[in-house]
This record gives sequence, structure tokens and C-alpha cells, in this order.
Amino acid sequence: MGTAHAASEEVRELQGKTDFSSDQIEHLHWRFKQLSGDQPIIRKENFNNVPDLELNPIRSKIFRAFFDNRNLRKGPSGLADEINFEDFLTIMSYFRPIDTTMGEEQVELSRKEKLRFLEGGRKEERKEGRKERREGGREGGKRQRKRK
Repeated sequence: MGTAHAASEEVRELQGKTDFSSDQIEHLHWRFKQLSGDQPIIRKENFNNVPDLELNPIRSKIFRAFFDNRNLRKGPSGLADEINFEDFLTIMSYFRPIDTTMGEEQVELSRKEKLRFLEGGRKEERKEGRKERREGGREGGKRQRKRK
């Protein structure tokens, strides 16, 4: 993360954006470097080598969540090819435990946000799939009529 002074400024900035403590940020930076092979970015391919995810039943959802542009606040749809450390922290902040000091309404909003995070891309995929099937069905029907 750079020189000591620059690093401490960067850590404070990241704390403000993610609510992680400086110790948590340091630990997550270590994990990021481990996943990226000590590179400044993590590519989609890096996730293929994570043993902890190998047998995870929601592996594909986790993978998609890490690279979903909406979760990264980089666009309304699509997947990024790579993420940097700040992106990684943003995504990891979704996995933080729910704060027990929150009110009931805030807890419910937090739970919904976590579900939206994991399911976000799925809704868009289903919409696109339905649209393609409808459009494909019309074209397919036209082709069949022409053949008769």
C-alpha cells in the first residue's frame, strides 16, 4: 500500500469507505495479495485457484458478486475483468456481520442488501433470458411458417 505515511492515509480513507478497522484492512490486504499472486489486481482466473471455494455450493454467486459492475459501483450491468484492492474491500464489506446495535428496520434493510448483492446479477440474467426467448420464439415461429 505504499510508504508508511501514504499507507496510513490510504487506510484511513478505506476505513471511512468500508467501516473495516485498520487491522482488518491489513489482513484483507494480505489475503488480496495471496489471491492475486502479489499483483495489484485480481483477475477472474485467480478465483479458479481458491481451494476454499472449490466445493462451495454458492461459488458461482460469490464469483459473480466479486466482478459484478453494480456491486463495484462501476455501471448498471456487466462483469468487470479485474478488481483492485479497493474494489476487493468494497465487496468484502458486503460480507460483514450485521451490527447487533442496529434497529429492527436497519437489520432487515441490511439483510435485503446482502441478498441483493448475491442475487443481483441473477435477476438481470433472468430478464435477459426471457427477452431473448420471446424474441427468439417470434423469429423461430416466422421461420417455421416460411418453411411450410
